[in-house]
Amino acid sequence: MKDILQFYKKVMNAKGILKSTVVRTQPDTDLDCKVLIMDLQDFKGVIKEDEVDAFRGWKSLVRFVGQEVNFIIEEIDEENETIYCSRKKAQEMLEEDIINKLNDGEELDANITGFVKYGAYVSIEGIYALLHNVDFSDDYIPVSEVHNIGDKIKVKLNKKSTNNRLTVEPVEKYVATGLMSFDSFEKDQVVLGKIVSIKPWGVYVNIGRGVDALCSIPETFDIEEGLKVSFRITVIKPEEKKIRGKILRLLG
Repeated sequence: MKDILQFYKKVMNAKGILKSTVVRTQPDTDLDCKVLIMDLQDFKGVIKEDEVDAFRGWKSLVRFVGQEVNFIIEEIDEENETIYCSRKKAQEMLEEDIINKLNDGEELDANITGFVKYGAYVSIEGIYALLHNVDFSDDYIPVSEVHNIGDKIKVKLNKKSTNNRLTVEPVEKYVATGLMSFDSFEKDQVVLGKIVSIKPWGVYVNIGRGVDALCSIPETFDIEEGLKVSFRITVIKPEEKKIRGKILRLLG
């Protein structure tokens, strides 16, 4: 036990990052919060709820049980054979390294860890990032329709927001086969679109796989091909394979 204690003290002083598997989660009355518990040989590793993640993208600590997590050691309680750890600080240290790699143009493997209505969360070497549906496919196919949780995807940096949220995009965008059914659209529906062509008589906006809608040229703002827009459908003619509508606003 003496040797392992000295090892942990050395790692703590060096602010080194370790890995271990979470064996359970439980309330801790002394700390007045829920905690993650790890088995660190002769010691119990404890991560307090507020030291799990800077970005709380989870609803319950249960999701971490059975997962291997990164952590740094913050305090060693020798008397109670307990080591207090921080996954959050370890993630922040690792994130800086990941950002440097992505900023240098490096392409990295990411694991899909969860889905939301606007995209998916991915993990890159233990660091979480967001992959938006609009960046995943030009045909606006949701990530969840193509991939499952646990799938790997090659990504590159899209941007880092002001609140340090990483956004990534696939190295190769997903290209769907086949055309989108007109039954997928409804009058007065507002959809995401991309301007694909500007003609003297109007603007063609792609709103789905193989579906281009026509609208008048806006008078209140300038447009150009390639811009993403929000588009309101006003007329649907399935038998003629035509959709008309109106550009509501530019999305960039």
